[in-house]
Amino acid sequence: MSLEGIDLTLALWDYDAVSAPLVSRSKSVGGRRLIASLGRQLGGRVEPYLQPSTVVTWVPPSPHGLRRRGFDQGRVLATSTAKQIGSDTYPAFTRSGRAQFGGDRARRLQGPRMVVRPDWRARPPTDQVVLVDDVITTGSTMAVAARLLRAEHPRLDVVAVAVAARQIGQRSVDTGVPRVGWG
Repeated sequence: MSLEGIDLTLALWDYDAVSAPLVSRSKSVGGRRLIASLGRQLGGRVEPYLQPSTVVTWVPPSPHGLRRRGFDQGRVLATSTAKQIGSDTYPAFTRSGRAQFGGDRARRLQGPRMVVRPDWRARPPTDQVVLVDDVITTGSTMAVAARLLRAEHPRLDVVAVAVAARQIGQRSVDTGVPRVGWG
């Protein structure tokens, strides 16, 4: 998968009929432990690609999703990823508008409405940001986030990591496991 503004994309699994229910369940009440476990696995996955000055951030949920779940699954995922790799976690974005989930492809391709937080702008530059999300489907969310990060720090290395990713275009997502039925 080649995503605009992303230097490397890594995922644990293909986003398919097997992984989709697991990812969905992890967002429900009681899913924090599962998400934290998946974050540790993401940390192991991204570790070989880290640069000396790396910060982990995440794509925040929509306001509706946060209210419905009662917790920010991206923060939990990013925090456990960062802990695994010995990096700091820092919130970079504020999000508004509707959730991507359930929207038609045209709406999802527009990406979410996000802005860079003022405190992110004030922090010292870093060499690399590991950008965490639970799922990459169209890639638009990660592309929007990368564009915002690079507007603040043009030379930033952006690594997108997700629990599961759907193949988009050519085969270039490295899931670390044999692939069956990319499509």
